[in-house]
Amino acid sequence: MRISLLINSLDEGGAQRQLSNLAMGLHRRGDDVLVLSAIPGGKFSEELSAHGIRVSSCNKITRNDLRYLYRLAEMLRQEAPDVLSCSLIDSNVIGMVYKAISPKTPVVMGIRNDSPNRWPETRVARILPFLEQRLSRFADAIVVNSVRGQIHAQVRGIPIERIRQVDNGIDTDLFRPDEGKRAATRSEWGIAEDEVLIGFVGRQHPQKGIPVFLEAARQVADCCPSARFVIIGRSLRADYSAELRTIADALDLRSPLLRWSSSYPDMQAVNNAFDLLVSSSFTEGFPNNVAEALACGTPCVVADVGDSARIVADPRRVVPPGDPKQLAHACLQVVGDTSADGGANLRALVLGFDIDSMVERTRAVYVDVLTRRANSRLVAT
Repeated sequence: MRISLLINSLDEGGAQRQLSNLAMGLHRRGDDVLVLSAIPGGKFSEELSAHGIRVSSCNKITRNDLRYLYRLAEMLRQEAPDVLSCSLIDSNVIGMVYKAISPKTPVVMGIRNDSPNRWPETRVARILPFLEQRLSRFADAIVVNSVRGQIHAQVRGIPIERIRQVDNGIDTDLFRPDEGKRAATRSEWGIAEDEVLIGFVGRQHPQKGIPVFLEAARQVADCCPSARFVIIGRSLRADYSAELRTIADALDLRSPLLRWSSSYPDMQAVNNAFDLLVSSSFTEGFPNNVAEALACGTPCVVADVGDSARIVADPRRVVPPGDPKQLAHACLQVVGDTSADGGANLRALVLGFDIDSMVERTRAVYVDVLTRRANSRLVAT
């Protein structure tokens, strides 16, 4: 099959990592894959190219640059893919607009959150959920990456008969326990072995609930003097990043108690360095950071959004979103529980979420779309 995968950006992120895993898996199976991004460059652009996968950009330079849509339409016209598969809300809308121009091209939408973004930054972003919902009736299929996302999609009015639920794929060969990396990373960060390192991994965006994590961290530190904290995630807006630092300072969360890092080259090492990973999001789909931490044998405490509760499979480690008191309480329970599940038991929770299964199930959606198209043409003739 000739498959084009469309996404806004190939910068570091969970959706981008899943698209990269999907592209490489399809490529290994002999499919002709083209990855199209609106914005040029990005970590995964280099990674995909290194694996021999074609990557093209529409060279969207500024937020208001709409000329890239014409470039995208021309690139797709020349490519003539058997399937155009979209990731995230903006690409979903753009993909469906392209289908109006080229109705013979099957388009598969990809929904990766249990609810639309509640913090839109532009007027266009405010209407995207409405457009996505209205255009979804014309999609050939809609892939959602979580059970909770499937439920919310139906509530939003996304047509149930077009929805296919496909879990994310986790590289459990990469993400695995490693005592050597744990010791090296903690030493690099100045974390003693008898200190408790609680980590947060996610971009600095309001939907990730970082202020909730910070308030919970303050409460944990008050009860557990050996606790230390690290936040790893890139900043999308300088003003919001500054706001988070102000909140941390007001809570007296400063170095060496709290460490900030925009990124880290070895996330396996990071997850092994943690004694506990916290997800305090207000919305999620299938949270990669939680599954990757569990694959490394690291316990997690999560807000009950997306499929977080389903992944951790322990109600004691699930709290309502936006509640720092309950989040802190759950963290302290894990820290103080000497009978907690060992790393092998935690890792077993995510071994079923493998990349090969994700690729095969997604590819099956594409095959089904093409089969139904072909059958419709036979009936018509």
